[in-house]
Amino acid sequence: MSLAIAIERLVPTLVDVPLLAQAGSSALSGAPLVPAWIGIPLAGIVMLLASAHVVMLQSVDVPPSRRRIRTASGLIILVLAPLLCYAMCIASTANARQFVLVWMAVLGLLFIVLMLAIMDMFNNVRIAREQMKQGLSLSARAAAEALARARDRRARPRLTGEAGDGRAGSEREP
Repeated sequence: MSLAIAIERLVPTLVDVPLLAQAGSSALSGAPLVPAWIGIPLAGIVMLLASAHVVMLQSVDVPPSRRRIRTASGLIILVLAPLLCYAMCIASTANARQFVLVWMAVLGLLFIVLMLAIMDMFNNVRIAREQMKQGLSLSARAAAEALARARDRRARPRLTGEAGDGRAGSEREP
């Protein structure tokens, strides 16, 4: 038996053509993509979490640029969640214009959220570089001060130790 004959015999059993036709026709029949009893509570939970994130972000000590970017992203998600719920649960292909406009709005808002996430990433890199530069300058300053203290100790005249302590010629500790 050749490989081609084995594949021909196997393919019809792997792909159930009527099942695929039913799945495609239900998506194009004008029915919503997701039942409302699933989509609406999920959108509500997403909106609740996004609003809690935006409110809590105002009370946290973060750099102002990070707060602005994340607040904008959270507010856009607050608009995006019900719009996506509408697109998935209510809009149907029966009204093509409405369906296309809603999905274009969803994709546009998702694109904006993605761009804000990329901006946040670059902003975090910038903040980390500034903090590292500041940390290096602080550690360099600390090293310079330690070096100056060590030079001052060497420049001071050495004191002789007390009799019998075994430290003759060495510095006394304060």
